[in-house]
Amino acid sequence: MPLVLCCGDPWHYDPSMASGNPRGEAERVGAEMLADEAPLSAVEVLAAMVAMFDSGDPTHAARFVAADYLDHQGLGQGPIRGVDGFARVVATSHAGYEHQAVTIEDIFGTPDRAVARIRWQGRRPDGDDVDRETIDIIRVENGQAVEHWGAHT
Repeated sequence: MPLVLCCGDPWHYDPSMASGNPRGEAERVGAEMLADEAPLSAVEVLAAMVAMFDSGDPTHAARFVAADYLDHQGLGQGPIRGVDGFARVVATSHAGYEHQAVTIEDIFGTPDRAVARIRWQGRRPDGDDVDRETIDIIRVENGQAVEHWGAHT
């Protein structure tokens, strides 16, 4: 069952929120985090990043991603850097699907790192259905992601 953040508590699972509208839930979580200016935990930062992939909207990436962010996975042509680089990865990912849903299946963290098993589901423009998982790790400083590593399963 996917983990759904509720009430600012990344360890609280509310099954009633997991059904129905995962995109709406991602938007709600992102809005709650934007409203709070306190530094975020690594788990909260990773959840916000996943919410941006789910919605396809990296408008608020600078709240969660540091200016010197380094994405070691990139888009296959080497590392990606900075907030604009992260936004480009979100846009590229979202553009590859007619419909895309990105959900957190498992997530845990320490004060400066978070790890998640993320499910990516969607339909590509050619009609192919996609259902894949990734394992993603971020390192956080001062409430913002500074590094990302990812692997497909």
